[in-house]
Amino acid sequence: MKVVFVHTGMESLGIGYLSSVLKLKGHSVELVYAPMLFRSFRFDLSFLQKDVSSGAAREALRRRPDVVCFSVESDHFPWACQVAASLKKDAPDLPIVFGGIHPTCVPDEVMRDPCVDYVCVGEGEGTLPELLERIEAGRPPDGVEGVVYRDGGRVLRNPLRPLISDLDGLPFPDKDLFFDVFDAFVNGAYTIVTSRGCPNRCAYCHNSAQRRIFEGKGHYFRRRSVANVIAELKAAKARYAFKRISFCDDLFTSDLAWLEEFSQSYRTEIGLPFYCAVHPACIDRRRVELLEEAGCSVVNLGIQTLSETLRRDSLSRGGSNKQIVEAIEAFRESRIFLFTNFIFGLPGQDLAELESIVEFCARHRADFHDVNWLRYYPGTRIVDLALLSGILSDEMVARINAGSDFKPYAHGGHAFSSRRAQLRNLLFLSHFLPLRLVRLILRVGAYRLLPEFSLRTPVVVCRIFLKRLFFGKSQPYPNFSISDIARYYLHFIKRVPA
Repeated sequence: MKVVFVHTGMESLGIGYLSSVLKLKGHSVELVYAPMLFRSFRFDLSFLQKDVSSGAAREALRRRPDVVCFSVESDHFPWACQVAASLKKDAPDLPIVFGGIHPTCVPDEVMRDPCVDYVCVGEGEGTLPELLERIEAGRPPDGVEGVVYRDGGRVLRNPLRPLISDLDGLPFPDKDLFFDVFDAFVNGAYTIVTSRGCPNRCAYCHNSAQRRIFEGKGHYFRRRSVANVIAELKAAKARYAFKRISFCDDLFTSDLAWLEEFSQSYRTEIGLPFYCAVHPACIDRRRVELLEEAGCSVVNLGIQTLSETLRRDSLSRGGSNKQIVEAIEAFRESRIFLFTNFIFGLPGQDLAELESIVEFCARHRADFHDVNWLRYYPGTRIVDLALLSGILSDEMVARINAGSDFKPYAHGGHAFSSRRAQLRNLLFLSHFLPLRLVRLILRVGAYRLLPEFSLRTPVVVCRIFLKRLFFGKSQPYPNFSISDIARYYLHFIKRVPA
C-alpha cells in the first residue's frame, strides 16, 4: 500500500520509525510537509501565517495514497483535522489514521471528528502494519491491539498493545523522509532517542498520562543498548553531513553504568558535539565529567520550581534545592553550555516564588536560565490537580482534551499574565545585571516597568555569541542553530502549499 504522512513542525522521530517498519513490510511511504512558519513553537504571528491545510491536502492527494496518516501533538490537532476534512471532501473513502501523543491520551475525543477513521493508541510499530493489512483486505480491525475505530455509528476500542520491550529490535528511523524535504532537519543536528518513557512521572508531562494509560503493559522506561545507539550513529554519520547530535530522551543520565559505557564508546567511535536533557537528582560531578569526556556541548537542566513542597506534592518531582545548586556548579566548571528550565504559572505558585526564582538565577549563574509557561496537556495529573483546586473548569478541561487552542508552552501556554511576563523578562535581563541591582529591582517592584512581550530571543542570542567568543562553548544549540533557523525560513517561505 502507499502510505502518505502529513506533518508540520519539526522532524518526527515517530514517523521516521513507522516509515522504516512499513517499508520493511513492503509498503511505499511518502511525506507531505507543510511548514507553519509564523504559527510555530517559538513564533505566533498568526496574521502572517497562510492557511496551509488545503494545500497540504491537495499535495497528499496528488501522491495517490491508499492511506493518509498523521502523528499529532495537541497544538497541531486542529490543523490536522482541517487537513483531514479537506481530504475527505475530495476523497470521502480515503482511510485516515491519527496517532501520536494527543490521540493516545484522548482517543475518544479524537474520534469525535468524523474525518478520523482510526486512532492508533501508543507505539505504532506493531499496530499500524496490522491495521494496514486489514484495510487492504477490506476487513474491520477487530482484535488489532491499540486501534480505536468506527463500526457504523459506534466507536470501538480494542485492547492496548503491550509496550515494546526490546528497543534494539526496531529498525533505525527513516531519516531520508525528512532529509529529502529539508536537509537541515537531519544535518542541522541529527536527532535520536536512546530510550522510551521516562524514569520520572512529572505531573505536567505527557509521561504522567502515558504511565496511567499503559499501566500493566510492560516496563514503562526502556533503554537501547549502547552498541545499538552507536550503530545507528555510525550508519547515519556515513550517510549524512551532520556535525552535531541531539539526544531527545526525557532524561539522559539516569543510569550511571549505561552512561559510563556510552561515554567511552561515543568518544572513540562518534566524537561529535551533542545535546541532552538532565535532572538535578541525576547529575553529579562524575556524570558531568562523563558527559564532557564524551563530547557533550549543551544540556538542558530541568528545575521548574524552587518550592520543594510544590515540586513534591504538585509536580511529583524528586530532588532538592541543594542538588539544583550543586548541579549548576558542576556544569559551570565544565565546557558544557548549560540551559536551565523553569515553569511559570504552576498551580499554587505565587509572585513571591517567581521573584525568588529571579533572585536565584541572578545568584547562581548559568549560561542561560530559561523560562517556559505552563501548558496543560490532556490526561496529565496536573490537569486533575488544577480542576480540583478550581484553576480549571470542566469547560476548560474539555477544550484541553479537544485540543481546541493553540497554546505552545514557549509563548504563553495557559499561564500568561502581565506580572509573570515582566518577571520573566527580568530573569532574562538578570544574565547581564549585577545581583545587587536585581535584588533592588525586585524589592521596589521596578520590574513592573518592563514590557510584557518576550525579551528571550535577543538575550539568548547574545548569551550564545558571548559564550562562543569568550568561553569556548562553540556548539550551544539543542537542535537548530541560528543559521539553521534562517535557512529553514529561506527554504520554505516560497514553498508553502497554496
